[in-house]
Amino acid sequence: MSARQQGPAEPQARADLAIGALVIIVAVVAVLLAAVYFYYPKQRPGATAQVRVLNQTGVPLQNVRINGRPFGDLAAGAATPYQDLRPAYRYADLQLVIDGKPVRLRPDDYVGEATLGKGRFSYRIARGESAAAGVVQIQAVAER
Repeated sequence: MSARQQGPAEPQARADLAIGALVIIVAVVAVLLAAVYFYYPKQRPGATAQVRVLNQTGVPLQNVRINGRPFGDLAAGAATPYQDLRPAYRYADLQLVIDGKPVRLRPDDYVGEATLGKGRFSYRIARGESAAAGVVQIQAVAER
């Protein structure tokens, strides 16, 4: 039996091949990540949403604040102008005065929640439907 001898170029060729394959794999992964990032812009955590507040309680609201941002007083059935809000979620930290009583709805956390992302949204404020729901409810709705 004759043993095959490796020349000094053969290990170098294998190393070059492995490095080339690794570069191709990294490039493909980078292209795929970039495609996902640009294809799904609404899911970017840093995307700024434009939000407004709609008063569907049937009574005026005073000192409306969403996530600490002032939206002012709001007549029954009225809507505020849009404001940039980042991050924005389907529910929010809401502070207001209704019928002379201060009200605050504060989420426990946003764990597992996706941001609303880029676009226009309305936070609809309505009277609570039950005692468990509280005095008011808030819900984010995408505008078309």
